[in-house]
Amino acid sequence: MKLLDRIQSSRLIPGDETHAFRDPCCWITADPMLMRDWDGLYVMNFMKYNRARSAFDTFACSYDLNHWNEWLGEPTVAPAGDDPEQDLYAHKPWIITWEGHVYHFYCACTKNKRRYIALATDFS
Repeated sequence: MKLLDRIQSSRLIPGDETHAFRDPCCWITADPMLMRDWDGLYVMNFMKYNRARSAFDTFACSYDLNHWNEWLGEPTVAPAGDDPEQDLYAHKPWIITWEGHVYHFYCACTKNKRRYIALATDFS
């Protein structure tokens, strides 16, 4: 196995208050997984812990894997306060497309300290 070198000293996706220009409530960014679309755009799905929203999944895009534009809109998957099966966290994404549909697997956590794998899809 080859030893890998870090290619830059700065963080690709900020995860703390020192980067308030991005998301001042963010404490953690973690658990990345990458996909590439047919136009060469890379999409990094990752979890974020934010004081205002808890832990949730979001994404960033890049054409060169070094410079990322983070989505700061609504999460791709977030906790559902009205659903006791995932009322605390919805995070740690793994996403695939199959037969024209998106399958977003994630860890759902409850306030009762239960954790399990959940699935969100684009089926109507």
